[in-house]
Amino acid sequence: MADKHRRRRPPEPEPQDEFEGIDWDDTVDVVCVGMGVAATAAALAAVRLGLTVLRAAPAAVHDEPTAEYLRQVTDDIVVDDTVTDDIVVEGIVPAEFEADVLPLRRVEGPVPHREEFAKGAVSFDGAALRTWAAQCLPAGGGVLSTAVADPNRTTVSVGVVDRLSESGTVADWVAERAREQDVPLVPVENLAHLVFDDGRVSGVALTTDVGVELVRARHTVVLALRDDAVLSWPPIGDGAEMAFVTRAASRFGRLELLVRDDSLPR
Repeated sequence: MADKHRRRRPPEPEPQDEFEGIDWDDTVDVVCVGMGVAATAAALAAVRLGLTVLRAAPAAVHDEPTAEYLRQVTDDIVVDDTVTDDIVVEGIVPAEFEADVLPLRRVEGPVPHREEFAKGAVSFDGAALRTWAAQCLPAGGGVLSTAVADPNRTTVSVGVVDRLSESGTVADWVAERAREQDVPLVPVENLAHLVFDDGRVSGVALTTDVGVELVRARHTVVLALRDDAVLSWPPIGDGAEMAFVTRAASRFGRLELLVRDDSLPR
């Protein structure tokens, strides 16, 4: 196939079952690290997209390559009061912009209740990526993905939330949806360290009862940024969609509620 300049493009590389020099014990699409709301919701969203998922409990990681990787992706991100309290992102309701309250994001027209959104809730803005990361880092529903977001999948649904959900906790609601979708929630492994291939995260090493197990992640490893966070519901009207929202080319995302303007309390 040729591009618009009539140059022949090389064929797409075939997926590899094994990376050279790594003897994998298992392979899944997504590894979610964490036992709290964000990691559980990430596993649920992946299952709703038809992906295979493995969950691992977070553990103290003393592996230097893993620590260096995490430093590199967060080193230049400054989180302060001006980021968490004062900066208003287009589409976000300012009053709900708090770290431990699910943010509300306005969407135009009816909220599309489906597994994924074709265009996403946000558009690409390279200059805003650092600010976006700084908003996700302290968020109770914030996550870090080892793969950058696909421009066509910057919003992935976790499920439809109705007004009755305000009577329970966010954690209860996510756990109930996970049970309905048969998402495995009982951890049997702990994260030992990330596994790298040619500088790229290709999977995880997990500590188990029988030793260390290497698990390849075809798509990404998702790490909950604040796994012990307790998220609360904002005031919501009829119909809202809980979703993971990110930006194209970003590694950071967070849980949000997508709502119509006319469904917000006045």
